[in-house]
Amino acid sequence: MTQAPEGTFYTLTRRALTHQNWPANAEIVKLDDMRLYGARNAGEAIMRLSGVLVLPFGETNFPLGAGLRGATDRQTLVLVDGRSVSGVGLDPADLTEISIEQIDHIEVVRGGMSALYGPNASGGVINIISKRAASVGLPLSHVSYEARSYSSHQTRLDFGSRWDRLDFTFYGNAHRLSGFRDNTDTRATNIGGNLGYSFKNAGKLQVDMGNFHRGTGDPGSDPLTLMPNQFNNKDEKLATRPSASVDTNTTYIRSSYIAPLGDDHHLAVRWFDTEHTVEYTDFSNPNPALVAHSEDHTQSRGLDAQWDGPLGLSAGGSFTHDRLDHADEINFDRSYIATTEEWGLFAQELMHVGRASFSAAGRYDQTTRGGHFWNPRFQSWIDATERLRLFASAAHSFGLPRLSDLFTNSPFFTGNMQLHPEKTWTYDAGFELHQESNTFRVTFYKSIVSDALQLRPITLDALQNIADVRRQGAEAQWSHVLTAWFQEDIRYTYLDNRGRPDGFTDRVALAQSPRHRVDWLMSFHPGRQRKVRIDSDIRYEGSRYAGDNQTGGKFGSQVTLDFRVSWPWRQADLYMGTQNALDKRYEEYEGYPLPGRTVYGGIQLRLWG
Repeated sequence: MTQAPEGTFYTLTRRALTHQNWPANAEIVKLDDMRLYGARNAGEAIMRLSGVLVLPFGETNFPLGAGLRGATDRQTLVLVDGRSVSGVGLDPADLTEISIEQIDHIEVVRGGMSALYGPNASGGVINIISKRAASVGLPLSHVSYEARSYSSHQTRLDFGSRWDRLDFTFYGNAHRLSGFRDNTDTRATNIGGNLGYSFKNAGKLQVDMGNFHRGTGDPGSDPLTLMPNQFNNKDEKLATRPSASVDTNTTYIRSSYIAPLGDDHHLAVRWFDTEHTVEYTDFSNPNPALVAHSEDHTQSRGLDAQWDGPLGLSAGGSFTHDRLDHADEINFDRSYIATTEEWGLFAQELMHVGRASFSAAGRYDQTTRGGHFWNPRFQSWIDATERLRLFASAAHSFGLPRLSDLFTNSPFFTGNMQLHPEKTWTYDAGFELHQESNTFRVTFYKSIVSDALQLRPITLDALQNIADVRRQGAEAQWSHVLTAWFQEDIRYTYLDNRGRPDGFTDRVALAQSPRHRVDWLMSFHPGRQRKVRIDSDIRYEGSRYAGDNQTGGKFGSQVTLDFRVSWPWRQADLYMGTQNALDKRYEEYEGYPLPGRTVYGGIQLRLWG
C-alpha cells in the first residue's frame, strides 16, 4: 500500500493482484482518467463508474457521498490507503475533502466486503490510494490554476521526490467560490503530504498528515415549488437560511510500518487518528425556532495489523474507537457525548490454480453498540479461455447506526435509539470478453438486506429500520478502441431497489433509486500529431422519486453533456471544458437545485522532474 507497482490491485483481497488478474466487480480509476471531465475531488472522480451513485446537494461547498449498487453512502465504506475515513460510528465520508492532487488512483470493489474490512461495507468499498513520490532528484512538481462559472477559482500544487532511502510528497490547494445560489460563498484550503523512510531489510516506515478547512454559507432547501424544468436562473437561487454558515475542519495523521519476514511474507502495522469539527451557526434565521449555534467534534482512532504468509494465507485484526461531542450553544439540553468501539479479527486464503483464482475470507467483529457479527465471503474468477473470464461471489456484511443517528436531537433531525444493525447477503456473477480493441463486461447482482437503515419518508428527519429490502440489477461496460484517434466507453447500470417500509404489506420502490443510467464516454485526437484531445460524456439518467413507492417530488429523466478540450504546450497542459453543456435544469435532492451550464478552464505547469 505504500508503493504499489503499476497495475496492482489491492482492495479486493488485501493482497496485491497484478497484471489485471481481478474480476469485473473490481475497478481502478487512474489520475489521468479523473481529470478528463474536470473532477476536483474523489467524489467527482468516480461518479461515472457503473453502479456508483453520487447525489450532490449543490456545488463543491456541500458534502458529497457515494453509494454502490443501490446502497447509500452509509452502507459504502470509504478508505484511504486501507484505513476507514470515518471510523465505524461517525457520519459517512465527505469525498470533497479528498482532492485530486493527493490521489494516485482509486480502487472500487462492488459487493459486500465486511469479511475483510468490518462494518458499513454492504454496498462495497472505495479505497483511495495516496500519491507517493516516484522520481529521484529534483522534486517532480505540478502547479495549476483553474477558473469556473459562478466566480470559482482554484489553485493547486503538488511535488515529491525520492532521495536514497527517503521519499516525500506534498500537496495543497485553495478554493474560492461565490456560488450558484445566495449564501453559498466558500473559502476552502487543503494541505498535506507523506514521508517515507526505508530501513532496507528491516522494513519501511510511512507517515501521512493533512488538514482540510472549509467555511461556507448554507442556503437551505429552495422554498419554491418550481419544477426543475421551470427553473429560471433566478428564483431557485433564493436562500431559506440567508445567514446560516458551516465551518468544517478535518485533521488526520496516519502511520504504517511494513516489516519483511522473508520469502515474500511480511507484517504490516498501521495506526490512524482523525479529528473532525463542524460548527453550524444561524443567528438570524427568519424562523425563530430554527435559530441555531452548534458544534460537532468527532475523533476516530485505531490501529490494524496484517500478516501475509505462505500459500496465499493472510490474517489480521483491527481496533477502532470513535467519539462524538455535540455541543448545542442555545439549547444546552441537546448537548451530548457518545462513544463506540469495534474490534475484529479476519483470515483469508487466496489460491491460484492454473487459470482459476479463489478466495475465501471470514471476519469476527465485536461492537459496543451492535453486538458481535460473523461475516464470510467467497469469490472465484476463472479464465475459461484466453478471451473469456467468468466470476462469481457471495458475501455477508453488516452496517451500524452512526452515533448521530442514535443521539441527535435538533429541529432538523431526531435520533432513534431503537435502531438495529443491518445485515446483508450479496451475490454477483458475470463475465468479461476481451480482444485487442474491445472489452465487454457484464455483472448481475442481488442483495438481501434485513433491518435496512433508511431516512424516514417525506420528513427525512430520522432514521428507521426497513424490513425485507431487495436490491438487484446489472452493470455492463463496453470499451472500444476504434483507431489511434478515437475510442469510446459505454457504461450502463440497471437497478431495482425495493423494500417494505412501515405501513406497506408488499415491497415497493425505494426513494432515490433511478432504474437506468447510461454514460457514453468518447475521446478524440484530431490532427496528425494527436496532441489535442477532446473528451465528452453524454449521460442519461432515468426518473426517480424523493419518497418510497413513487411518492414525494419526482425527478424526471434527464440527458446531460460534459466535454473537455486539452492540449500540451511545452511544460504546460492547457484545458477548457463545459459541464452540463445543454444547460439542463435539475436537482438530485429535492429542494437543492443544481447550477446550469458551467464553463471552466485552466493551466497546469510541470516543473523539474
